[in-house]
Amino acid sequence: MRATMICLLLVGCATPPPPAAPAPRDCPTLPTLKPGAGRADMLDHIRVTADLYARCAATI
Repeated sequence: MRATMICLLLVGCATPPPPAAPAPRDCPTLPTLKPGAGRADMLDHIRVTADLYARCAATI
């Protein structure tokens, strides 16, 4: 019984530590659409947001 407990203790201590958390990204805040925005504003918003996402993903 004592040998089993010692083996369990040694196995528990031999496990590797958990992986480190990834470094936080320095990504700008996303733009917001103003109420009453037109079609051109929405398309521009989509383009700008996609560009920001692409830049943020490239900083990995």
